[in-house]
Amino acid sequence: MVSMIFYSMMIALALGDRHMCGVSHDRKEDPPQYTSHYHRKLSERSTDLGPLRIKYSLINFDLGTSEENQYFTDVIIPAANSWIGSALQVYQLTSPLLMSGVTVCGGLDVPISDQTIGINDTDVSIYVTTDTLAGVSYIAYASACLYQSDGFGNPLAGRITFNQANYLAYPSFEVRMQVLIHESLHILGFSTSAMSKWRKPDGSLYLANELTKTATVRGTSRTFVITPTVLQTTRDSFNCQTLNGAELDPQGSHWSMRAIYNDVMIPHASFPPIFSNITLALMQDTGWYSANYSYSQAPIWAKGQGCGIFTTKCITGGVANFPNFCTDTNKGCDPMNLYRSKCNIKTYTTALPSAYRYFTTTTVGGDDSYFDYCGYKNHYSNGSCKNTGTSITLPSSYYGETIGSDSKCFDGTILKVGYTSSTLWHGSCYPTDCSGSAAVITVLGSSGPISVTCPVNGGQVTVTGFNGYIVCPAYSVICGDFPCMNACYGRGTCTNGVCTCDFGYSGPDCSVTD
Repeated sequence: MVSMIFYSMMIALALGDRHMCGVSHDRKEDPPQYTSHYHRKLSERSTDLGPLRIKYSLINFDLGTSEENQYFTDVIIPAANSWIGSALQVYQLTSPLLMSGVTVCGGLDVPISDQTIGINDTDVSIYVTTDTLAGVSYIAYASACLYQSDGFGNPLAGRITFNQANYLAYPSFEVRMQVLIHESLHILGFSTSAMSKWRKPDGSLYLANELTKTATVRGTSRTFVITPTVLQTTRDSFNCQTLNGAELDPQGSHWSMRAIYNDVMIPHASFPPIFSNITLALMQDTGWYSANYSYSQAPIWAKGQGCGIFTTKCITGGVANFPNFCTDTNKGCDPMNLYRSKCNIKTYTTALPSAYRYFTTTTVGGDDSYFDYCGYKNHYSNGSCKNTGTSITLPSSYYGETIGSDSKCFDGTILKVGYTSSTLWHGSCYPTDCSGSAAVITVLGSSGPISVTCPVNGGQVTVTGFNGYIVCPAYSVICGDFPCMNACYGRGTCTNGVCTCDFGYSGPDCSVTD
C-alpha cells in the first residue's frame, strides 16, 4: 500500500503545460497527533447523524488582493461547505472541538483560543494558508494533523496550503470550488496514509488486504481500492461485476484518470467536475461518515460500457479501441459534450514506456501520463459552452453559436454560407432543449435563430444558410447524464445535467439566493 505524506492538486490548462501532481518531498509535514478528548460516547457525540460541519480558519492567508480574499471567504468556502455537509453525515460532536495540547497543525500555529476554549458547532477544523512557491506545479496541498485517539478514530483537524500564483491562474469558480473540496476530502480520509485508520461498520480496523489489491491491467501494475461499498459501487456503475475495484493513479493518491475521468478526486482539476458515487462510497467505507448519494453522480466516462474499456488498451496499432479515445489532432467536443476540445496526441523526443506504445511510431501518444498516454479530447480553457471555464468563451457567428447555461457541444463541419475556414471539423456550442422526445438545438442564422430537431438515434443534420452539417449524438447521450453547471454551487442535486436547487436557492447553477 502506497504511503503519502500530503497531496497536491494538479490543475491542467488545456493544451498547455500541465501542473504535475504527486508527492512533494521538499516540505516537511508534522506527523498526525491524537486526542482522547472526543470519545464516541452519547455525551460527546450525537446519537443521530447530522451534516458534517467544517470550520475553515484562515491563517497567514493572502491571495494578493482584498477582493480575492473576500471571494474565497464569501463564495468558495460556503459552496464547498454546503456540498460536503449535504453529501457526508457524521455523529456530530456535542461539545466544542478542543485542540488541547495541539500547538501546530501542518506547520501552522493553532490559535490559542482553539486550544483553550475550543471551536463551537464544528466536527473538523481545517486551517487554510497561502504560500508563494516558485517552480512547483500544484495549486494546493493538504494533510490531516489530528485524529481522535479512540472511538472510530475520526479526523478532527488538518491544514490546506494554496499556492498563490497557481491558484490565481485559474479564476473559474468551478475550479476553485472543486480544489477546496478535493483537498478537504484528503483531510477527511481520502488518502492512502489514512487507510490504516479506516473502520469497518463494527468498529474494527481493516486488514491491509481488505483495503487494496494490486493487479496487472493493460500491461502495467495498478492498485485498486476493494473495500465493500467501493467495490460494489464501481462494478455496478461500469456494468462489470469482475472489475478488480476502483483504480488508483500510479502514485496511489487519487483515482485513476484513465478509469474515472473527471471525478473531483483525480490528479487533474476536472472540466467540469463530477462528484461521483464512487468517491462517496470511499468516504463511507472510512467508517467515519454516512454518504448521501443524491449529491453524487455515477461516473459518466465509460458508464455502463462493461469490462473491456478497463482491461483493454485504449489504442492498438494507431486505432482507437473505444469511442472515448482519439488518435489524431482533430478539434471537436470533449467526452462530456460540454467543451470545445482537441485530441491531445503529440510526438515526444524519446520512446514512450512499452506499456503505453499505441502507435507504430513509439514516440507518439497522448500528452498526459496520468491518462496512460491515451489520446482523448482535451478541453480548451476558453471552450466551455456554458462559459464556466478558466477563460471566457466567445461564440462564433460563423458557426451560429450561442454560449449559455443550456448549451452543449456538437461535432461537425457547419459553416455559414459565404465563409471559408482552414478548420473543417470542429466543435460548436448550441442551446439544447431536451424537454421533448427528441433534442432540439438552436442555431443562430443570419436572419435569426433556427430550430433543428436531432434524430433520436443520432446522425447528421443540415441547417439552412450553412454549409456542412452538425453531428447529433443519440438522444440518450445528448439528453442523458451530464455534470451540472458549476456543480450546482454545492446547493443542489444534479440529474441529467440539471440542478435541483436546495430550498432558498435558484438559477441554472443554484447560485441565486432567493
